[in-house]
Amino acid sequence: MIARVIQRLLASLLVVFGAVTAVFLILNWLPGNAAESIAGEEASEQTIVALSARLGTDRGLWEQYHRYLAGLVHGDLGRSYVTGEPVLRHVASQWPATLQLTLVSSLVAVTLGTGLGVLSARFAGRWFDQLIQATVLLFASMPTFWLGILLMLVFSVQLGWLPVIGNGSVAQAILPVACLGLIGSAPLARLMREGMVDGLNDPYVTTLRAKGLLPARVFYVHVLRNALIPVITYLGVLVGELLSNAVVVETLFARQGIGRLTVEAIGQKDLPVVQGSILFIAVSFVLINLLVDLSYTVIDPRVRAQ
Repeated sequence: MIARVIQRLLASLLVVFGAVTAVFLILNWLPGNAAESIAGEEASEQTIVALSARLGTDRGLWEQYHRYLAGLVHGDLGRSYVTGEPVLRHVASQWPATLQLTLVSSLVAVTLGTGLGVLSARFAGRWFDQLIQATVLLFASMPTFWLGILLMLVFSVQLGWLPVIGNGSVAQAILPVACLGLIGSAPLARLMREGMVDGLNDPYVTTLRAKGLLPARVFYVHVLRNALIPVITYLGVLVGELLSNAVVVETLFARQGIGRLTVEAIGQKDLPVVQGSILFIAVSFVLINLLVDLSYTVIDPRVRAQ
């Protein structure tokens, strides 16, 4: 067990290092000059040169990369080009809002997706199963921003039930959470249904029925537990997708969070803030997948025995 944890931790560190390196190179290879963007179009060449020297963007790419990695080792993500505030403090202040939105949305997606998948498998081949599959397909086909706009038009503009923007209350979180949760529940429902329908045809189910176990116990205990393994595997991917979709949702609903911060920083060419935001997202995604991977030992005895 300990060796498995160490192996996964080392693999996670390599993934984070690769993500940091890729983001740094991509952002620094993009056209445009951060100093020119910050100084403005009317700034003189002398002002731009002086600002580039102060920001450190006048140095070579590999020198900037080396300094960035050295800062990461000491917990220094640099300072914002725009505000001068330390990136770590700037990003950390926005991270709780995004983390809360993602975790609540994941809980909604798992609950709704698992429930719909179980019901669909329970009534497989009937009209109720077809209705659930059609609904799941509808949500799976919707872009996040389109569903968000639709929810805003129906529940805020037309009905006036819920506010559209802000982070201050539970009511303001319902539409963003619903948007992410509905999108995330669709693949989970389909995966859960397929796992349970396939599980009902496995030989062990015939054996359990021959031993006299009630059909409900076979379905809701044994088949359900085995069908949860691929669902948990996908859970790590789901959280990563919801983290990326949080960029769209936070911008659409004008919510504070790391997604909206990243979008604003990209527009301002504030590269340290962009790098710090993506680093937070990458580390969170890796940690969640590590926890999901280790949870197999609880659910699947075959993994525990390795």
